[in-house]
Amino acid sequence: MTLQQKLEAARQKIAALRDQRATARTARDRARDAFSNADHPGAVSSWPEFAAAQEAVRALSEIEDKLAEAQQEEQTLLSQMGGGGGGGSTRLLGAPLHLNAEGRARLADVAWSSMPIENSIKIGDLLSVEQTAQLTGRSIEAAGLTVPGGGGRSGFIGPIGAPAPPTNLLDLFQSVPFDTREADVMRRSGVADAAIQVIGSIKHEATIEYTADSVRAVPVAAWLRANRVDLDDFEGLQADIGQTLQYGVLREVERLLLQGVPASADGAAVPGLLTDPFEPAITATNLADAVGQAKAALLATGVAPNFCAASPNTVEEEAERTGTDGHYVGTIDDQGRIRRLPLVESVALADGDVVVGDSRIAGALGVRQGISMFVGTSDDDMIRNRATILVEGRWAPLVAVASAVAHFTLGGA
Repeated sequence: MTLQQKLEAARQKIAALRDQRATARTARDRARDAFSNADHPGAVSSWPEFAAAQEAVRALSEIEDKLAEAQQEEQTLLSQMGGGGGGGSTRLLGAPLHLNAEGRARLADVAWSSMPIENSIKIGDLLSVEQTAQLTGRSIEAAGLTVPGGGGRSGFIGPIGAPAPPTNLLDLFQSVPFDTREADVMRRSGVADAAIQVIGSIKHEATIEYTADSVRAVPVAAWLRANRVDLDDFEGLQADIGQTLQYGVLREVERLLLQGVPASADGAAVPGLLTDPFEPAITATNLADAVGQAKAALLATGVAPNFCAASPNTVEEEAERTGTDGHYVGTIDDQGRIRRLPLVESVALADGDVVVGDSRIAGALGVRQGISMFVGTSDDDMIRNRATILVEGRWAPLVAVASAVAHFTLGGA
């Protein structure tokens, strides 16, 4: 069967499933009406109607699950026809929940049920631990080699794909899953300096020290209240809420990576990249010149920087800086680089704060818990027919080489 024939079959399947979904929705609404119109909804005799309504909700969820899978199959076929490979070119955030029939049925039950939710109900994983770990470090992932068949004993060695340009700070740091309460990290200090040797003399000793440490996982969460009838009636609302809350969580994870957290009742302080960074002597007053000075200072210590980060306002001030002729100086190129370093904006940095460093050795993010969604009722949610939706995960910043990151403030003393 050709790709075109497979695509046509997939589209026919989608059309049939959409018809089934319309029929299932009608059956669900009738079953709910039958239960709602019972003489005594709380009586034992009304439970068959309630069970029928619940079964209709689950049947609809199963059909929607099959429809989502068929649509994903269609997207994959379209990608193959366009030369994009077998895996498809688009990535659906929240896909584990979107394709999870049980989770969708739970959320539908929560939305429609008139009973109080005594405990928060875990609806499902928006992203597993492994998938959460893949959210970061995309710009420094080692590109694989493509080796076609033929061409001598080992085959032709294909071109190495270029790494994806970073769009935020998390793109520059890898994540490492762990499954214990604390993550172990080996911190390195000192410089791997060397010296030219004279025969017969004692060889130069590098001044490197390693220190073992353990850091606790820190929860990062965001929540909101939604109308339960809206969750039930509007297709795609739950996925959009999940994606929106996930975005807020990841922005705070960026802050956790940089700042860490102080000691609290939960445990000891957790250091971030900026807890004890390298502090270069900066005399420049604009971003481009200051980055150049910081880069030179880091290179002198044996660190080869691969990124620069600043607050959005600081980046915009540099982008709109003009020379004496009134034209933009253009220190940030079309690829978003400054002084030949990728420049990213971070809302976790205050105006004027700048970070330059090597994300490959400075540290990583430990992922203890993937991003999950919980639903419950609290305070007056029940009488207002609302549900509280919580999205959370647990991370630990793993700082390996604090001196691999330089931190300074423009115009600072």
